[in-house]
This record gives sequence, C-alpha cells and structure tokens, in this order.
Amino acid sequence: MPLRPALAWLIPALVAAIAFLPALHAGITPEDWGWLALTRHLDDPAVVLRENAFFTYFYRPVGLAFWWLTAQAFGADGVWHYAANLVVHAANAALVAVLGNALARDGDADRPWLPGLVAGLAFACAPAGIGTAIWLSDRFDPLALLFGLAALVAGERALRRDSTGAAIASAALLLFSLTSKEVAYAVAAALFVRALAHRYATGERRYGVAIAAVAAVIAALALRVASGTATTTTGAQAGAGAIVEGALAWWRYLPHALFGFTSASLHPLAIALVALLAALVIAAGIVAVRRRSAYAMRTASIALVLVAAPSVLQAPIVRLALANDAGVLSLNLRFYYLAAAGIALAVPAIWTLLRGRAARAVCVGAFGALCVVGLVLSHRIASRWTDLYAADSARVTRIGEALAARDFPPGCRIELAMPDYSDDVRTHIDTMVKGAASRGASLMRCAIFAGRPVYNTVVDARDCAAGAWPGLRIAVANGHDLVDRFGNLCTLQFVEPDHAETGANVFPFSVDAQGRVASPEAAP
Repeated sequence: MPLRPALAWLIPALVAAIAFLPALHAGITPEDWGWLALTRHLDDPAVVLRENAFFTYFYRPVGLAFWWLTAQAFGADGVWHYAANLVVHAANAALVAVLGNALARDGDADRPWLPGLVAGLAFACAPAGIGTAIWLSDRFDPLALLFGLAALVAGERALRRDSTGAAIASAALLLFSLTSKEVAYAVAAALFVRALAHRYATGERRYGVAIAAVAAVIAALALRVASGTATTTTGAQAGAGAIVEGALAWWRYLPHALFGFTSASLHPLAIALVALLAALVIAAGIVAVRRRSAYAMRTASIALVLVAAPSVLQAPIVRLALANDAGVLSLNLRFYYLAAAGIALAVPAIWTLLRGRAARAVCVGAFGALCVVGLVLSHRIASRWTDLYAADSARVTRIGEALAARDFPPGCRIELAMPDYSDDVRTHIDTMVKGAASRGASLMRCAIFAGRPVYNTVVDARDCAAGAWPGLRIAVANGHDLVDRFGNLCTLQFVEPDHAETGANVFPFSVDAQGRVASPEAAP
C-alpha cells in the first residue's frame, strides 16, 4: 500500500520513456545543429541571460542554458541529447501525476493515488507530447512545462499549508518556466486563477500564491527588457484579427493534435473517441457543479487555463504554421504540449465525479482505448523521426569531423559539392558542420556553403564585420545588416554567392553519399 503513491508517478514516467525510446537513435536534425553549433562553441554560458541569438524575438535563457549544458557534456552525440529530452519528458509525466494527486487530495479515499495515475498516463500516452519532446530544437516547451508543473505543485502546497517558503519556491520555479518559453505565461495565469479559486471556495486568504504569480511575470518581463529583446514578433502579425484567426486555427486542429497529426483527416473512430471524451468531460462538469465539488474547482482552475491560454498566446505563430492542412506536421505538435497536460489533469475528474458502475465502465473503456491508441501513435511518430533523420545525422557528423581536422585561414569560404543530400541539409550546412566540429576548430572562422543559400552562418566573433569576408556580402533586412553577436560568437546571413567562384580564399570539396570528404582542389 505505501508504494502506491510512488507508483502513481513512476508508472507514467516509465510509459512516457517507452513511447520516446524509438527516437533515441534519430540523430540530430538540420535545425537542431544550429542550436548545437551555437552552444557547443560558446565560451561563457552567462551570455544567455544578457543576449539573444539567431535574430530571434524571444527570450529563453533557460532553454539555451540547457542546450549549453548538453552540448558541453555530449558534444555531437545525438543519443545522449535525446536521452536528456527523454528524462525531461518523463519527468513531466511524473509531475502531471503528482499535481493530479495534489488537486484530488479530498477525492476517492480508497484510491488516493488514482487521479494522479490516470492524469499521468493520459499525458504519457499523448502523441502531442511525444511529438514535441523528440524535437531537440523545441526543448523550450518541455522545459517550460517541467518548471511550470513544479511551480503549480509548490503553489498547491502553499495554499494547503499557508507556507511562505512554498510560495517563494513557486515564484522561482515559475520564473524558470517563463524564461524557458513564452507559452509559460499560461502557467502564470493558471497559478493566479488557482489562488482566486481557493479564496472563493474556502474563504482563506492565501495571497502569497497570487503574489508569486505576479512577481514571476514582472521578473521575467524585466529580464527580457534588460536583454534588449524586442517585444514584437518577426514575421507574425500580432493584431486582434491575427490573434482571433490563429486561436481559431489552434482549436480547429486540436482533435488532430490529440492523434499526433498523423493525417489531415481523422478516422471516424478517432472522431468518436474525441466526441465521447468531450461528452464525459461535460457530464462530469455538470455533476461537479451540482455537487459543488472542491476538487473539480481546483482542477478546472488549472486545467482549463492550461488548455485555453496557449491558443491565444501562440496565435500569431499558429496562424502562419497552421494556415492550412500543410501545417499538420509532427513538429507543429509543439503548440499543444502544455494543453496536453491540461487535458490530462481534467481526465481523472470524470472517474471521480461519475460514480455509477455503467458510467465508470464507459470511462475505463474510453480511457483505455485512448491510451492504447495514443501509445501506438506516439511509438510510430518516434520511429518515423528516426527513419527521417538518422542517416543524414551520421553523414553530417563525418563531414564535420573531417573538415574540423583541417586548417583554414580566417575569412575563408568552404564550398561543398553534395549532390546526394537534401536541400534541407544544404541550407543548414554551415551550422551542421560546425555543430559536429570540436571546439577550437579553424573552420569556425569560415563560411560554409553547399550550392544553396545558407540559413545561418555561425563564426568566431572576431569575424563579425563585413570586411572579414572578401567576396561575400552580408544580407540586409529592414535597412539593417543581418549580423548578431552572441558572446564569443557571431551569427550572420550572407547574400548567396557564386558557388562556382574560385580564389585563394575559396576551398572546394566533394562529399560522397557516405559523408566522406575528398581533398580540396588546388586554389589558383
């Protein structure tokens, strides 16, 4: 019996890890290499607090610090980078269970561990969760949820015990969440609403939790302003019309996200399962109102905000990413990661509030079916991810290691002939090669091309000026050169050069389908 509370969070963590396992050997994707190149060669990790990278409009020092830690520890070994993501995702499943039990503390006396177990399993099996967790470039969402859930757990302790220490811990954890990704403002709203709901339900004055939510938001905004990060988004309109359009798109694709964006159209059985779940939630809500359930009020104050708020917070970007069915890609499941936790927290309320045998039988059947389907789809998404990226990751690692072993002069241009590689690889070739290269490699003072425009070039900060690049022109946007310094590094975007051009500073190589680099041609 004493083991059950521990099993309530341990089992969801294990199930989440099992769903993730096929992606362990997926390798690093083209976009991932950019974050790896930046953080692997960064000398001072404190820079992530003061500056921003890659011309971004967001401020996410916690996510960048996590990248720096894994880059220093694991280099370009994708298995260990994925293992780190697996741990974070499994911890989120465990925390959903812990929070679920904290919210249901006066629920089923015979099974006090049940609500947490159900909530944790619902999250662990969610394809929207695994689709986000396996993408290294979006470590920001799992980290935001990790610290956000921990903040909500600490908030529950503060409300229950009137603990100042727990309220302070909640504020600190929420600040970590807010500086992981902006969607965490949904967590801040949930914590604040939870404090109001507690005051309404019990009459107790627990101002510490509300103050914690407000203080963390103020601190996060102050850090953002101090870093010089712009408050407007790049390439995304943030007007009222755009927000409404984006939010509607988010809700339109929510049922698809529950099944992992496996297709642009849902199978009739999937539609029936979603409709059944929605009906059960509505029925449970009606029963909760009639019974004046304190548990339901606690759960709703958090779960509903976690589900609804992300649709508004992410609306300008969702409007572009999910403009049509072409956006139904596993990487866009990131927009639903926090919402998956909110939905999972609401699921056990159905069991707790519907007490008839028939009703509970329907609940068990629907929940079991959703978990099985979700786990199968999650496993399929993770396996597909490995199929897509493992081969290219291994080949790019060989290219990076081969070029890093050579000596190049500052300001050089490396031209790679890579006919056997995708446009995606060739567009990210500079950061891919440099992410695979060890620190101190001379190619960090070179620009690398593969016959296409390169998305971003990462170089030593000594070469941040246009004069350091003979034969290359820095791109311009909105009247400004696309150059951005980041600690001892610099990110640039160049106008596409003539790839057939030769010269003393141009080093051509050929790369075969296995990633072997041929000796350069003699420069004239």
